Amino acid sequence: MEIQNNLKDDFRYKNNFDLLRFLAAVLVIFGHSFHLLHLYTEEPLTMATGSLYFGNIGVYIFFVVSGYLVLSSWERNPNFKNFFKNRILRIVPALVIVVVATVFLLGSIVTTLDLKHYLLNTETWKYLETITIFRIQYSLPGVFEQNIFSSTVNGSLWTLPVEFSLYILLFIMGILGFYKKRITILLLLLFSLFFYIVYQKSLIPSHNDIVVLGIFFIAGMVYFLYKDKIFYDVKILLILLFIWILSFNSTYLIPTSLVFISYFVMYFAFISNKRLNSFGKFGDFSYGMYILAFPIQQTIILFSGNTIRPLELFFSTLLVVLPLAILSWYLIESPALQLKKKYLL
Repeated sequence: MEIQNNLKDDFRYKNNFDLLRFLAAVLVIFGHSFHLLHLYTEEPLTMATGSLYFGNIGVYIFFVVSGYLVLSSWERNPNFKNFFKNRILRIVPALVIVVVATVFLLGSIVTTLDLKHYLLNTETWKYLETITIFRIQYSLPGVFEQNIFSSTVNGSLWTLPVEFSLYILLFIMGILGFYKKRITILLLLLFSLFFYIVYQKSLIPSHNDIVVLGIFFIAGMVYFLYKDKIFYDVKILLILLFIWILSFNSTYLIPTSLVFISYFVMYFAFISNKRLNSFGKFGDFSYGMYILAFPIQQTIILFSGNTIRPLELFFSTLLVVLPLAILSWYLIESPALQLKKKYLL
């Protein structure tokens, strides 16, 4: 057991996945700094691509990394109990604290209702169901109703049920032995991409987003399964970047984004550099940043009277969210993750 844990720690400090997740969280916060002010057309990447914004890129990075690392975890220990226990321990403890704090602390302070009516409102208590992951509620009575992006308390949480559903899919494929022939997962990726290209216009926006995230997650799985066949070269990266730029404002933007972003993630993840590799030695603050930033941004917007500018919102959010994410890591997330070792079968 001790040897296995040492191997896992050794792997962690020979890659840049911690840094990638941190950068992904920063990109999401940056993108939301424009979207929450309804300044979509001023967001730099949207101006260039016509549709994508930096928040999308951040989420895509998260899902590629997740597909790679979660399949790696399954391959190391293909056990039902341990697999889902580990996923739950990573996601749920911090989510519970954020949801409870949002309802009883933030909501009580900023709601336009008097405290009694706020606490007696059934919608207030219904928000607590968000901790189940699959029953996400986005509004609280009287909270952020005056904001430009009105009534949405924590829009970032929409990706959590998508990600956990993909964990279930990964587990089912593992039980059925799909990974014994890795070409099966490659074909699944190609089929999913073909399905998206053909049917993207007929999908409602929310389903469109879910399909896209699934594709990026499966791409991460493919990179893990073919890790002995894929080589990384800066020339290939630059060619893929050039093709991606050429696809801006076209119907091929998502397919080229998949190819470029997934390759970039893996290229960057395995750059050998001590400083980069040790970025996460003090902790992985990305998840805390991701689930905390949205309500913090909405609060800043509220108290600014909807007058704050995107870059001001971005930097002020980072100043608030990073210390809170650090506290979340040391007080909630890291202690919860220690239970993986304590109760490992």
